[in-house]
Amino acid sequence: MVDAFKIVLVFVVLVVFLMRRANMGAVMTGSAILLGILFQLDLGGFWRALVQTTTNVLNVELIVALGLIMMLEALMGQEGVLQGMVTSLRGLVGDSRVVMAALPALVGLIPSAGGAIFSAPMVEEVSRGSGASAETKTFINYWYRHVWEYVLPLYPALLLTAQVYGVSVASLMLLMLPMPFLVVVFGWPTAFWRLRVPASKTVDPHIGEHVRNLAVGLGPVLTILALVLVLRMSIAIAVLLVLMALIVAYRYGPARIAIMLKDSVSLDVLFAVFAVLWFKEVLIVSGAVQALTPVLTAWHIPIAAAFVLLPLLVGVLTGSPQAVVGTAGPILIGLVGMPSVSPELAASAMVSGYAGCMLSPAHLCFVLTNGYFHADFGKSFRMVVLPELALLAASLAYLAFA
Repeated sequence: MVDAFKIVLVFVVLVVFLMRRANMGAVMTGSAILLGILFQLDLGGFWRALVQTTTNVLNVELIVALGLIMMLEALMGQEGVLQGMVTSLRGLVGDSRVVMAALPALVGLIPSAGGAIFSAPMVEEVSRGSGASAETKTFINYWYRHVWEYVLPLYPALLLTAQVYGVSVASLMLLMLPMPFLVVVFGWPTAFWRLRVPASKTVDPHIGEHVRNLAVGLGPVLTILALVLVLRMSIAIAVLLVLMALIVAYRYGPARIAIMLKDSVSLDVLFAVFAVLWFKEVLIVSGAVQALTPVLTAWHIPIAAAFVLLPLLVGVLTGSPQAVVGTAGPILIGLVGMPSVSPELAASAMVSGYAGCMLSPAHLCFVLTNGYFHADFGKSFRMVVLPELALLAASLAYLAFA
């Protein structure tokens, strides 16, 4: 019980400082230190967490990919590629609201947190004149970025969930099929209810021109998708190759590249991402997440409820679906006392974990999007809470009768 209180205390401190618009990197670093002190982590433990954070290949790849994505976004913005793509998509679809939701969803096919900062400038461009606040744009980019996570096996959490809970990937995917539709429906009122965006019933007649312009704009994104999804290439290498190709195509010399690097790469954002990753490692090294198990046992929480509450709590704390599966999964399997569970129970843990991650201030996509739009943390966070809880309730109700 005391350990659970410590975790709650750290989370409250973290949220309070973030709502006061304190620097994200500093807050996450301070929260990691506070957590370690409360759980009596010695200097060696802090050092292990730091080493694991800095030497983890996936972490390094993420940081590098983010920097490259910032440069790619800057180049495409300077050359008018983003604006042309948005204009063409709007002309083809005829409804700016659909375009605003579709752009982050399209980029969301890439299983990388960096995708959030790649789609943010697109949302910024298409939302001009709509009266959308920074917080609304944050919500749109953040919410629709995560449409496919429930069903796309390229996201590691889905495969990990199937493995840890002893169910087949196919059965889990079949149960999750309605989730993208539910995500779109439950996010729509919050995203577009008050925007001055007309739902045009006519489509621009210059279809051929729009298709060509859209192809030019989507080319870099689709190429990255193909390299990552088909060739299984590292996201950082894929972005680097596309960026180099565009640098050659637009004839950028060393001077322009240096200026682009200086103006586009935000060290503050990269530090915030690193701090979030370190916070997650401190959570694991200190044993803080595992401390929730005795609480569940002492309170005699039913198994079905435990499969909802524990992933939800771990998701809120870590903001990482993989961390949810890796830490909550073995604990829940231990509570059940069997090597596998029903697909419905595994799916319940999965949707609950995702809900926790979406409600986490440590979620990298939220950190990146909120930072890009310079939005108020508290307002952005409150916009996410109600639709996410409604989505979770609807998802669990569906799984209960599946």
